[in-house]
Amino acid sequence: MPQWAAEVATFISWRDQVWQAAYAMLAEVEAGTIPAPTPAEVVAALPVIAWPDIHS
Repeated sequence: MPQWAAEVATFISWRDQVWQAAYAMLAEVEAGTIPAPTPAEVVAALPVIAWPDIHS
């Protein structure tokens, strides 16, 4: 189903962006350039998923 394929592609791209952001944040903490963020700060810094409009 094309709409499911679009959702899967969107999710995989978002997941990859989340991991990249998380590892970048971890590297900054380990380097001492930023203090360890709170869980809420981590979530707020992560990319937001933008689901495709499959109903058009």
